Amino acid sequence: MKHLALIALAAASALTFSACDKNDEQKKPVETAAGFYVLNQGNASSGVPSTLTAFDYESGMGSGSNSCAFQNANNFQLGSNATDAMQYGSKLYIASYSSDVIWVADPVTLKVISQIQPGNELAGHNPRHFTAHKGKVYASMYTGYVAEIDTTLCAITREIKVGPNPEGLAVSRGKLYVGNSDGMNWTAGYTDNSISIIDLDKWTETQWQDHSKFFNVTKLISRGDDLFALSMGDYGAIKSSVKRIRDREVTDICEATTMAVSGNTLYTVNCVYGDVANSKFRAFDITSLQEVSNPFINQTSSADAKIDYTTAVGVDPITGDIVITSNYVDPATGWGLYSDPGYANIYDRNGNFKQRISTGVGPVEIVFVHSYK
Repeated sequence: MKHLALIALAAASALTFSACDKNDEQKKPVETAAGFYVLNQGNASSGVPSTLTAFDYESGMGSGSNSCAFQNANNFQLGSNATDAMQYGSKLYIASYSSDVIWVADPVTLKVISQIQPGNELAGHNPRHFTAHKGKVYASMYTGYVAEIDTTLCAITREIKVGPNPEGLAVSRGKLYVGNSDGMNWTAGYTDNSISIIDLDKWTETQWQDHSKFFNVTKLISRGDDLFALSMGDYGAIKSSVKRIRDREVTDICEATTMAVSGNTLYTVNCVYGDVANSKFRAFDITSLQEVSNPFINQTSSADAKIDYTTAVGVDPITGDIVITSNYVDPATGWGLYSDPGYANIYDRNGNFKQRISTGVGPVEIVFVHSYK
């Protein structure tokens, strides 16, 4: 089964993914946009494995049949609870949390190059998220560590202890910032959450805890000297919001449950459980923090333009197309259909609806593909 019309393209050009919050060192695409992948987490409790959906702009493939792209390429599955995907250089990295493995694959063919599985000699297990800097890939490991991966050896070369249950991470001013969620302590209200700051030259870590400014940071995006942090709160009284961090100065931007940055624009979506019908899609200038669009998509009366339950947002840096992934919601109960396939809506740079494609179960991450000379 053909998963994406990129293999033929590869004969003529190299490919790079562009995940705007992942990689501050990649060569910027300068030619054409080819398509994107959607990482689907699956549903472990229902026995649904993780998958990878491939969408090719040229052929318009987007049916649910291509949501088995990784399995079709390798004749085995991604594993359970995949949480993140990132391309750096000529390799695609995929974190499979419950399976405790980092897949390293060719971003064109999806053929696995290497399987990084932490052994007993390492304390860091259960990979969650990635970032990259100066030839190294860094992975947050949910057991309370960050692993450094040598991209040539495809191996973990060192690890460092951080706070409990780290999630998103990003590099700013030569320091690696890591959001420690304390997620396994949810019954006590995530009280030990913090941000770890790692000096990459000295390989030392300090923790910054200030619950008056941020609480349960799960995603970090680096832009210039600034960090944009998704502070998820406690999923109750403390609301999820986006903050700007400059050194240790924290500025509130808006309430949100997910975000993306493209160019000079911060895109935020606030999709609150129990109130998804009133989701807000707001865009801000990252320099002034002034709102530039509300909403940044035009939701028409068309059923396909409607978004049920936003799980991720991404913006193609070449075309400006906006991709929003979502779970379906049972209209009778208002509950998300977490064991059913989701979908991705594609909008143009002006927010006009273009089309909907099917994804696998639990879409969580969008990775764009471009060709360049």
